[in-house]
Amino acid sequence: MTHWSYGSHKIGICNVANRARRLGSLKKSGWETFKTVRVANGDIARQVEQGVINKVRMRGFPHYLTADLMLYGGYTETIDAEATTLPELWAMVNSELVRVISSRQ
Repeated sequence: MTHWSYGSHKIGICNVANRARRLGSLKKSGWETFKTVRVANGDIARQVEQGVINKVRMRGFPHYLTADLMLYGGYTETIDAEATTLPELWAMVNSELVRVISSRQ
């Protein structure tokens, strides 16, 4: 997701039952969805999300936004939009997804 006014990207997860409500709330706050992927369960989603966030943090980028700007939570999953592109983030998501699924086999 990206919030162009904040200059921030966000990685996040939500369950299928709350997906429409969660994405709708973020959209009303100015966030635009780039891409989504469904996975078999929340544990896989959490591992992929944390893997991507860890990769971003290892590159030296702390969370970008503060809690007061994120009315629906998730500020620790934000990154400066100047630090990476959406396609780069999506490549990290796919890489982590392959890693997590492979580690379960």
